Amino acid sequence: MLYSESASPTLINELVPPLEHPWIRNIVLALAGSMILTISSKLQIPMYPVPITMQPFVVLILGMALGSRLAAATVALYLLEGAMGLAVFANTPEKGLGIGYMLGTTGGYLVGFFFAAFLCGKLAEQGWDRSYKKTFLIMTLGLVVIYFFGVSWLSLQPFPGESVTF
Repeated sequence: MLYSESASPTLINELVPPLEHPWIRNIVLALAGSMILTISSKLQIPMYPVPITMQPFVVLILGMALGSRLAAATVALYLLEGAMGLAVFANTPEKGLGIGYMLGTTGGYLVGFFFAAFLCGKLAEQGWDRSYKKTFLIMTLGLVVIYFFGVSWLSLQPFPGESVTF
């Protein structure tokens, strides 16, 4: 089950209480979250090599609103959709689809989304989302996670025209 009675309730648990079959609610929420992530990937400022999108903001909000496990499951569903070849990522299908796209310049950011959503959700479940200062701190930590994975992966990518040797 993706909802824990022992955890402090997150925003979604206050707005949409668990049903008799909570997995139905969780599936609907995960699908809606992955659709919002897809839309946010298309809202972008083109940059090289990685566009600036609304995805980090949406990932942080999903984490804080859904809690750690449901937010991580939502991002995992989004990544699975992309791995299957659906055009859910920024600049798809122009820059490719599926695993090939995920191994490109944005791959680290995509991995960072998963961990940031989990971290923000875990801290929100512990009550850190009840004040502006702690919410700011949670979101800053989430961004640090996203950019740690993204920039680390990006630093391993060859420059255009550079030959790759091992």
